[in-house]
Amino acid sequence: MPMDALKGLQEAMRAKEQEVKHQKILFEEAMQDIDDTLRSLKIGDEIEVLYYDMGEYHRLKGVLNSFDNQKLCINSTILCICMLYYIDVC
Repeated sequence: MPMDALKGLQEAMRAKEQEVKHQKILFEEAMQDIDDTLRSLKIGDEIEVLYYDMGEYHRLKGVLNSFDNQKLCINSTILCICMLYYIDVC
């Protein structure tokens, strides 16, 4: 656009759209590993997770504040268990 107030904005927006990653499908063994780790968790454990949210994968490491069969709270960040790709107790 000739009157584009922010030079390069359109190109940056197109590039960001192309960067969206699709959520990977977990193999049965990976799902079992996540389930086993979830069953062994205790409040106060230091954990590291890799999770999918809004078209990107994110890594989070911290203290487990609370959890149930649907979500985890790590350093006050609430994650749905269905978002998990990887979890490990540090």
